[in-house]
Parts: sequence; C-alpha cells; structure tokens
Amino acid sequence: MEENKLHILVKDLLPDYIDGLTSPETNKIIEEHLFQCSSCQKALERMKESPSILDQDEKIEFDYLKLVRKRSRRHIWLSVCIVLVIVVSFLTISTFWIGRQTPAALLNINTTVAPYQVSLEVECLDQGRKVSRVEWKENGSHVQAIVFTVPGNDERKTFMYTTDQLIENVEVAGQIVWEDGTKIPDELGLLHAYKVEYIGNASQVSHLLKKMNVSSLVGSYTFELDGTRLIIETARPLADVYVNRESLLILSLIENASSVTWKSQGKKETVSVESLDALLKTEIKEGYGSLSAFTQNVERLEQSEEIWNQYTFDVQIQPVRLDKDQIVSFVVRENGEPVEEFSGYVKDWVNEDGSFVWRVYLQKGRYTIQFKIDGESTQEVPFNSDLRYRLQKIENNWRLEKRE
Repeated sequence: MEENKLHILVKDLLPDYIDGLTSPETNKIIEEHLFQCSSCQKALERMKESPSILDQDEKIEFDYLKLVRKRSRRHIWLSVCIVLVIVVSFLTISTFWIGRQTPAALLNINTTVAPYQVSLEVECLDQGRKVSRVEWKENGSHVQAIVFTVPGNDERKTFMYTTDQLIENVEVAGQIVWEDGTKIPDELGLLHAYKVEYIGNASQVSHLLKKMNVSSLVGSYTFELDGTRLIIETARPLADVYVNRESLLILSLIENASSVTWKSQGKKETVSVESLDALLKTEIKEGYGSLSAFTQNVERLEQSEEIWNQYTFDVQIQPVRLDKDQIVSFVVRENGEPVEEFSGYVKDWVNEDGSFVWRVYLQKGRYTIQFKIDGESTQEVPFNSDLRYRLQKIENNWRLEKRE
C-alpha cells in the first residue's frame, strides 16, 4: 500500500520535477523510485519528449496539474506580497505618523495651566526626532498628556486641551508638571521620581546623587552612611552658596535622612532637617510626599538667597572627537576679571557623546565665558544661566556658539 502511494505521489510530481521546481530532497526520492519503477520511467520519458504523445487522459491530467501548480505558486507569491505590503505600511505609519511614546527626560516642556485649560509647548531633545502628536487623557481633575515623536528635525509645537473639570494636576510624558496650583520645574519633577524611602539603600542614594548631578558642582566625591546621616566628601573646596540647596534636595527626597555633612580639604559643614525647617519656616519632609510642597520649599530657599543664581555650563563638542588625555578648561569673567576657573582632563569631564556639564553659583551680574582645549582658546561669549552652547572647530579655530 505504501509503495502504491509513493508511486502516485511521484507521478503527480513528475511535471514539477521536469520543470526543476522540486527540492533536492524531493529529487532524491523521485530518482530512487524511478530507478525501481519502469512505469514512471516511461511516463517521465513521454513527458520530456512532448506532452502531445501522452494518452488523452494523461495529457489532460498533466495539463491540469501544471495549471493547478502554476495557480498555486501565483497565489503563494501574491499572498507573500500582500503580507509584505501590510507589514511595510504598518511600520511606515507607526514610525512616521503614529510615532514613538517619548519620556519627559528627552523633552523640553513648558506648560501653562488655567482652571479649565492646558497649553503645552514641547520639543524633542533627542537628535533627529521631532514631536508629532499628543494624546490627552483625563481622570477627574488629573490631566495626562502622552507625547509621541517621529524622525525629523527639531521644532517646538504647541498643543491645547480644554475640559469642563477644574484642573488640579497635569502630567506630561510621565512627569508631573503642575500640582495643586504650583508649576513644577523640569529639574524638580525629574528628581522627585527618584526619591528614596530608606537612607540605608546605598544604591538608590547613589542613583539620586547622580541624577542631581552633584559632581558638576563638587567634582569627584564619595559618600558614606552613618545611621540616618549622609556624609559626602568632595574634591573641590566647599561653597556655601550651594550647600543649603543641595542639602534641601537630598533631605527632602530621602525620607528618613536627618542630616547631610559636606567635607572637603579639612572643612566640614552639616545641614540638618531642623535647621532647614527653621530657615524656611516649614516642614521640609512634606516635600517627600508632595511634589508641590517640594517645589515651594526650593523656591522659598532660592528667594532667601536671591542674590545668587545657579549657572549651568552645558556644552556639546561637535564633531571633533577629543583625546582622553587632552585638558579642557574655561574661565568666567565679570568686567574682564576672572571670577571662576576650571581645568581638568577630557576623560574625567567630557562624556562619550561629547557633552560637558558644569554648574556654579554666582552673584547676579553680567558674565562672559571662554573655553580652552590644550591651550587653544575660543572667543569670549556671554554666559547666561539658561543657555546651552556648542563647541566647534572651524578652520582650525575653536568657536563657542549658542545652541538651540
């Protein structure tokens, strides 16, 4: 019985075998059967000579089998093409129209909130992508904006959302930007997401300090835990202008932390929860559970020390790749006189993507900044607290320019 089935199968496959459409494995089975079956050998010879010499019934069967196989192959290829078109269309629509959901860390967000309306200005900081659309969701007094980006050039877009419900909280791209009538700055909204419940969790404490970018103020540092006290030892000399603010951030975001001690070059300064409570006339620990309270506490501190501004030197080096042992330095001047200087190796301060971030507190004034790489200086440019810079080498000269 099995031999008879093989005989029928081989006879059905002979047209494809002649046309070279069967696989090497199938060819081997057919040829082994042909070696033993004279009937199939004769049928093969007749088919090779010409279909016209076949018996009428065989010819009809042969033509029918070829037609069926031809149609089957055509249907298979058509199905494959349709599937490919659907897949390509879906990927194209998903990539260039629907877009990719993007987190707040990759966005520049500016939100204005009225009692029943949200105005959102947003642009993508991820190079080569732009904001395509915003999907709004509402849950009672909480409004959520999900931001999608697609490939393209940077451009700032404005989106509006109106509701008949009084707005209390607004969340954009996973980050709270408005809470209980308080606008939440990007820096504080991002930091609050990394708050730590127990000071004994050293890895989470370390992660928080990195997100605070403490090294841009104090240089390299180490920290240790002593009960509920955090001790930070820094490479640079301590500056009173930032100790209170950084301590407020740490003590607000580590729930059971009681104090922060800063140590550098023989100098030590401790800031406790009680001292900040007395200074701000509030309970700073409320900031752990409430983002609006956290923001208000930071604003109170900044107002009490309002003669000082935080300046951030945020520069992107393009497109030259620097040697890790090259020295980068800069000087900040007021009326031509140096007020702040810095120098260090590329390997210690410049990131792999060519970015460099440094923070300093200065009294309110008008400043310029000049950058140097291995002694080659840029021109002096205005140093503003809210600008980003681009460092480029043009015709063998370094140029420092404002970056949008």
